[in-house]
Amino acid sequence: MKTQTKIILASTSPRRKALLARLINNFEIMPSDYKEDMTLNLPPSELAKTLSHGKATGTAKKANGIIIGSDTFIALENEILGKPHTPEKAKEMLKKLSGKTHEIYTGITIINTETKQEIQNCEITKITFKKLSVFDLPELSRFLHCVAVPRNRGCAIPKESAKNSTRKKSRTTSQQASH
Repeated sequence: MKTQTKIILASTSPRRKALLARLINNFEIMPSDYKEDMTLNLPPSELAKTLSHGKATGTAKKANGIIIGSDTFIALENEILGKPHTPEKAKEMLKKLSGKTHEIYTGITIINTETKQEIQNCEITKITFKKLSVFDLPELSRFLHCVAVPRNRGCAIPKESAKNSTRKKSRTTSQQASH
């Protein structure tokens, strides 16, 4: 009798864990020791795939099974916006996004260490952020100082603002498979 192949999430992100748990009951978490480099001179969709591949490969070096690596970031007019590590940086980011459409890039790589098969994909979601008024800024400041700045990009948007933004359907930009 063949044993079931382990599924391993190469991330400690609570959001990724929750998303995968909605699809799969039994999986392990093993963070990658891959050091992402957001300064690579690549188009955003290629950067997302490269970073997800690095994470998946990093974990595949120390575990066997089906490894899932992922990376998500925001780009505005092809400028990649990094993580806002302080409330001040988060406020700057929200002001920059105000009234504009930006893209959320999510790269995913799945590696089967037994068959050596790999699949890579990048999804892009376009978000139109409402124009912030001078009246929104004090509320945003209070919000950003009351909660810790989230570790994942794009999550510093208050729920009220998110409800008023327009979400356009995700589309697949590229997919690669190797055997």
